Amino acid sequence: KRVQGPIDAVVSGARGRRSLQVAGHYAGSFPAVIGRAVTDRVGASVAVVDVRSTGAAGDPAARRTLVLADGMAIEAVDDPAAHASGAVGSTVLVASRDFAELVEILGPGSHVLVRR
Repeated sequence: KRVQGPIDAVVSGARGRRSLQVAGHYAGSFPAVIGRAVTDRVGASVAVVDVRSTGAAGDPAARRTLVLADGMAIEAVDDPAAHASGAVGSTVLVASRDFAELVEILGPGSHVLVRR
C-alpha cells in the first residue's frame, strides 16, 4: 500500500532506534547510531531538506545523505553496530539496506522528531 507523504519519522536516543510513523501510527523501525548533537535536541522536530549523493550513480563507494535542517543528517553505513561508540555529532547512522528504504519514504516536507 502506498501512503501519500510527507511521512514523518521519530529518532529515539534511548533505544538506538529510528521508527517511522504515518499520521501518528507506528509503521516500522530500524537500528541506528545517534550522534550526541541529535540526542541533545530532544523534543525538536527537524525538517528533511534534501537527499544528496557523492560519487557516481552505481558506484559502491558513493555516499547518500538525507540532509536535515539545522546541520543534521542521516547517513548510510554498512554496519551501524560497528559505530556503537557513537555517530559524529549531528548525524544518525543507519544500515545501507535500511537507508535505501528511508530515502524512498522520507523526503522534503517530512520531519524527524527527536525523542529520548
